[in-house]
Parts: sequence; structure tokens; C-alpha cells
Amino acid sequence: MSFKGQFADNRFSRKGLFRAVLLACLFLGILCSSVRADDALAGFGAPEDPNSWGNSEPAPFSVKIQFDDKFEVLTEKETKEWRRLTPAGFYIWDDEPVCAYLESLKNKYDTEMGSVSFTTHKGVKMMISSQNCGWHMNIEMSKINLEEGVDDGKEIVDPAWNSGCVYSSKNGVGKKYVEVSIEEQKVFLVENDEIIFETDCVTGTNGYTDTTKGVFQVQGKASPTTLKDEDKNGNKYEQPVEYWIAFNGSQGMHDAIWRGEFGGEIYKTWGSHGCVNLPLEAAKRIYEEVYVYYPVIVY
Repeated sequence: MSFKGQFADNRFSRKGLFRAVLLACLFLGILCSSVRADDALAGFGAPEDPNSWGNSEPAPFSVKIQFDDKFEVLTEKETKEWRRLTPAGFYIWDDEPVCAYLESLKNKYDTEMGSVSFTTHKGVKMMISSQNCGWHMNIEMSKINLEEGVDDGKEIVDPAWNSGCVYSSKNGVGKKYVEVSIEEQKVFLVENDEIIFETDCVTGTNGYTDTTKGVFQVQGKASPTTLKDEDKNGNKYEQPVEYWIAFNGSQGMHDAIWRGEFGGEIYKTWGSHGCVNLPLEAAKRIYEEVYVYYPVIVY
């Protein structure tokens, strides 16, 4: 039996089948690619209706920015123009209006290099100059605190400050501080409005080398050390001390073992060069209590 004619006829059948299979594979490949592309878009969270971008409103919120016992309240109504919706469907903050708002709060609440209301241990209220201690708002960090606080759903956020001497009570002075009363010639350690230690002292000579009044912070400590400076007449001097606590450049608190007595009216005729002179044991007690940024109020 001969199969030559049969093979000749089947050559065309095999070629047709091959083409059919090839076309089927191509069709299936395109279809699969289309499905995978749709799945990929869905995986990236593409909205079903692109025209819906920008139609939603930010979630309602109310946040308080705390300044001592005062609060500034913000809601989504005040900040409606401060945020914008991205094509991806989430809100981002516009820095310019946020910073402008925080700048207004800075002007309202900053106390450093300004005047603050202070109440002494005797309950006497006074306005006193804040020299190197107090509230000095950091706008950029406060912006981050506010934006993250709103995004995280916080009810209260705190501003950020530049100075290390910043506390959330008594206008940035805090609950622990040193009081130096020039009139009484006394130094007090105050904590939670209670005197935990007090001592007599001698401040700068009245009308000549007065100790500067104001709100300060401890700038540094040393024990022992030698103080080197010059008086108003340009005369240089050196004085070894056991305990030195600087709060206003060359002015600070230190022991003065050369003095036989402290307090009273000594400062009117034989005061210091501007420092606060202390008995040795008192200087040690204060030295052990305070640290850098510890508030010192002189009045």
C-alpha cells in the first residue's frame, strides 16, 4: 500500500493547524496582558472614576495648640484652604498659610527677649524682662508638629521652641527655678510654688556694678574654677571659687569665702562686681540642684 498521496494532502492540513494554533496563542497572550494590566492598575488604587478627583472633603477635626494654660483651636473650616487634594486621592499641606498662621502665634506668645508676667514666692506680680530664657517658637518644627498632629488625629499639639529654657507654665519659666531678690538680698530655690531652700547673698554694688535684672537660664557650671574678668575701671582680677554657676555671661552665682557675712545692706557699699555672692555651703546646695537651662529670675 502506498501512502504518498495521503502525506501530500496532509501537508496543507498541518500548515493550517500550525497557523491556527499560532493565532490562538497570540490572542490569548494579548488577552492575558490586558487582564494583568487591569489588575496592576487596581493594585495601585486607581479610582474607578478619575473625574472624582478633587470632589471629596478633608475629614472633620479639632485640634488645640497649647500655650501654658491657654489654647488656640483649629478646625477643618479654618484650614480648608491650607490643604489640597492630590491626583492620588490624599491631602497635602500648603506650607505658606500654615507658616503664616504659626508666625502670628509666635508674635502673640513668644517671651524670649520680651517682657513676661512673673509672680514671686511672696505672691507679688511683676513684669520682668526675659533675657535668654523663655518661649521662642521654631516655626518649621511647629509646622511639623501641627501637620502630624492633625493627620494622626491628636486633640492637643505642642509648639516647638528654639531655646532650651522652655517650660509649660509661668510663661516659659516653669515650676522649678532660682529667685534672686536684690531688695531682700536673698536667693530662693522654688519648686511647685514652694521654697525648698533659701540663703542670704550679696549682689552687685548698688548703682555701680548692679546685678542685671531679668529672666535668665543657667548657661554653665564649674567646680572648682578661677573667675577672670575686669571691673568698670578696666582693672583685671582673678578669683578662685569652689562653685560657679553662670547665668548671664560673666554674671553668675558663686561662693565668696572672703566675706564674713551676707545679706542686709552690704551690697549698697561693698557689693560684688555683678555676680551673686553666696556662703560656701549655700553655693554647694544650689550648684547640686541646678543644671544647664535651669531658670534664674533676678528682680
